[in-house]
Amino acid sequence: MLIYYSGHGKLRTYQGYEGQEIKEAYVVPSDSKLNRYSTNISMKTIIESCQNCIAKHVLLILDCCYSGYATTRGTEPERPRKATERYLDDITSRRTIQVLAAGQEDQPVSDSGVRQGYSAFTGALLDILEPELDLDNNAILTVSEIAANLEKHIANQKGKVFQRPAYNLISGSNAGDFVFKIKCTFFDNVH
Repeated sequence: MLIYYSGHGKLRTYQGYEGQEIKEAYVVPSDSKLNRYSTNISMKTIIESCQNCIAKHVLLILDCCYSGYATTRGTEPERPRKATERYLDDITSRRTIQVLAAGQEDQPVSDSGVRQGYSAFTGALLDILEPELDLDNNAILTVSEIAANLEKHIANQKGKVFQRPAYNLISGSNAGDFVFKIKCTFFDNVH
C-alpha cells in the first residue's frame, strides 16, 4: 500500500511537566481550524495506523512541512551491489513500513520547484520515478534506493527554502523493501 500526502504540516512545541521540550507534528486537512490542534491529524496517529495495517508493504510519502517527524531514527541495512533472485525474494517476502518525508522534523519545505505546479520534493521524486531509473544498476528500483538519491535531486529543484528529505523504516518493519520496478531482463541475468 502506498499513501501519499501533499499539503500543509504543522509542528507544535511545548514544555512537559518536568520542563522537557515536547514536539508533536500534524498534517493539516483543508477543514482544520487555525491554532486548534485537535482539528489536525497527528503524525503519531498516521504512523500507528500504518503499523496496524495488514498490508505487507506500506510506504508513507509525506510532502509537507515538518514531515521528518514521522521518520524513526536508525540505520538502513546494507544493500548488495547487484540484486539476486534470492535477495529480491527476501525483501519482498518481509514486512516493511517505510516513510519518505520531504524534510527533517524541524524544517519547513518548499511548495515549488523547477517543475511547474509541483513542490521541490514531488518534482524530485518524479525525476526519479518517471524515467524508471535504476539508480544503483542492480536491476530493481526500491524505496531505500530512491531515498539514497532523493537529496541530490531535491537540490536540483532549487526550492524556495533549504530542505533535506528524511527516510527510515518504522517500528514493525522486518527488513523488507518496497519495490517499484524490476527490469524485465533481471531474471534472465540471474541464472
